Formats: sequence, structure tokens, C-alpha cells
Amino acid sequence: MKRFKEILKLAVLSISIFISMPAQKVQAQPGTDVSIQDFYDNLSPYGQWVDDQEYGYVFVPNVEQGFRPYYTDGYWAMTEYGNTWVSNYPWGWACFHYGRWTYDTYYGWVWIPGTEWGPAWVDWRNGGGYYGWAPLGPGFDISLGFGSYYCPDDWWVFLPPRYLYQPRYYHYWAGPRENTTIINNTTIINNTYINNSNHATYVTGPRAADIERETNTQVKVYQLSNRNNPGKPRVTNDVIKMYHPMTVAQTTSNGRRPMPTNVERAPQPVNTRPQPVSSNNGNAPAFRNEVQRSAPASISPARNETPANQPTQRYEWNANKPQPQIVQPRNEEPQQNFQRPEPQQNVQRPEPQQNIQRQQPQQNFQRPEPQQNFQRPAPQQNFQRPQPQQQMSRPAPQPAQHFEAPRSAPPPSNRR
Repeated sequence: MKRFKEILKLAVLSISIFISMPAQKVQAQPGTDVSIQDFYDNLSPYGQWVDDQEYGYVFVPNVEQGFRPYYTDGYWAMTEYGNTWVSNYPWGWACFHYGRWTYDTYYGWVWIPGTEWGPAWVDWRNGGGYYGWAPLGPGFDISLGFGSYYCPDDWWVFLPPRYLYQPRYYHYWAGPRENTTIINNTTIINNTYINNSNHATYVTGPRAADIERETNTQVKVYQLSNRNNPGKPRVTNDVIKMYHPMTVAQTTSNGRRPMPTNVERAPQPVNTRPQPVSSNNGNAPAFRNEVQRSAPASISPARNETPANQPTQRYEWNANKPQPQIVQPRNEEPQQNFQRPEPQQNVQRPEPQQNIQRQQPQQNFQRPEPQQNFQRPAPQQNFQRPQPQQQMSRPAPQPAQHFEAPRSAPPPSNRR
């Protein structure tokens, strides 16, 4: 009995110590929770932050003409969370796994930050021998169901199932011209994944079993692992290492309001209704073509265009703290005191020398005249053709001699 009491006291003491311990945050993945300020700092070298009156701070990436989110420079991979987008952009860890995308004819593709991680924020369709996906626009909540979601038809990308996980799947997309017909023959895929650790709901798209049934090919399922720092994901064997904090805080640790270090005031608001990509008729958005805008000195001018996957030269990273610093771009404002050098007045092209003349042909040179004493040799006078010999004559024909054969004596007659 005494021993039982001692055990009971130890149990009560252990429970009291456990209760008094400070609560620790449980994370769904080994990723580290971050602030939205990390978006502003890490993405600044790769595009322009714009302060929009409707959506707040939005990101316009420096990308090549024809860029499409969830299409350009990346591919699909099946993980335990469903179809996961693996981007080759150094900023893809953020823009394709948090927030929403929209298209504006002035800005082009614009990313609106979000705070919840997902394998890919897209809508999926299936039917008529195709699988298709399109980015989810701002303000859409997947808990309301995908039936209410609308986006322009040319946002969609459709592929035959056997090409969905091919590295060069983009060779098999017929382009947006066939999208309207395909959409009318497809239905929405409502598959989702619920993460019980943080009660988050993810869009999964087609299941691996569905793809295997249609293609008769086994689908490789990768394990998603965490990277310790932002950047491109790394794929080794069956593991995809990706920087993916599950939640993003709205405020910083010091309580300050997050904001980009370098931000552009929106020359015009981002259109709240998604616009077709074809509305620009293949031209680059005007925001990307402008070189300079009327803006306060504290706000940097328009960015310089750079190739895809390359950060702009307007920022430099601090080795101690990765916070972008503004660097004045070259040739953004012409120098007021700069003038082009005038041509020198005393510089003349050298005149041709007067004493140089072309060599005249020699006057004493004449072509040799034909020799006057040259005559063709006359034919020899004493040469005559040989005359036919006079003494040769044909022999006179001799008269033909008649030769008669001797006649034989007539046979004796039997007549008497």
C-alpha cells in the first residue's frame, strides 16, 4: 500500500510538471513558420513589388514573354499531398505554393501573397481524353466548391494523361485555341486532401490510381521533405526537398507591419476581374515596357528586364542579413549635364596628294608591225602531178572460142 502511494505521488508530480511547461508549437512538417516579410525580402531580387489599392502588396515577376504560372519552367510530381508543382524558379517556392495568381493587361501575371501552403493552388478538369489545370484567382475559397470558380478559357492547359508527368509535357499542349471545346467536354475534379495537423485543405487533382488506370503505367509517388532555406527544390531518388513553411505570420516578430523594402506605387489598379491572356494580342504588358515613371524619390523607377531565372541587378544581398538594398540602376535617368561631343572643327579628312598621278602608258611603246618581207612560200613551179602512163593500155578483148563437146555415136537401133 505504501509503495502504491509513492507511485501515485510521482505520477501527480509528473503531471504537474508537464502542465507547467510552456506550450510548444506543433508543425505539420519540419519547416519553420515564417513571416510574410520573408516573401517581401526574398522575392525582391526577382521582380517588382507593387502597392495596389485592392490587394495590397502584389508581386510582378521578371519573366520571359509567354510566361504562364504552373506551366513555364516547372513540372508536376505526385506526392503524398497530391499533384505538386515543382518549379525551377528560385522564387517558385513562394509564388506557386501560397496565394493566388491573376492576369492584368497592364501588369501581366500578378501574384497576390497568401499565408497557407499547398502543393499547388489550381483548379483541375478531366474528360474527353484530357487532364487540365488553371491557376486559382484571388479571393477564391476552395471550401465553397470548385463549381463556382471562373477564369478565362485561355488560362487552362490541357494534356493527354500519358504526358502529364513528362518533363517536356509542354510539347503536347495544343495551345489555348482548343480550350473552349475541351472545357465543354470536361468536368471539374473535386479531389482534396485534409491535413489534420493544421486543418488545412489542399487541392490534389487526379489521383495516382486514376492516371494509372487510364495510361496503364505506374505513377511514381515522391516523398516531400523540407529544405532549410528558400530556393529551387532538389529532387533525389524518391524525395523532393522543398522549402515549405506550413503557415506564414501576418506580422513580424518585432511587431512591425511587414512591407517590401522596394515598392512601386501602382500606376493603375489591378483589375479585380481576371482578364484573358489573349487580350494583349501577344504584346508584352505595358508595365514591363515602361522605362521611367513619375514617382517619388523614395520609390525606385521601373525595373530593368532580365532573362528568366536571373535576378535583377538592382539589388545586392547583405552577407549578414539577407535584406535587399537599393542600388541605382544604370541609365535609368539621363544625366542633365551630359552632351554628346561635337565634331572637332579643325579635323578634316586628308585630301589626296596632288603630286600623285596615275602612271601614263609609255608613249614609245608600239605594237610590233607585221614583217613586210614575209611572204608565204609560193608553190614550186617544177612540181607537176605525174601524168598517167601512155604505154599502159588495156588488152584488147580476144574473140571467144567456141568449144564443142565431141558428139558420141548414136546408140544402135533395135529396128531391123
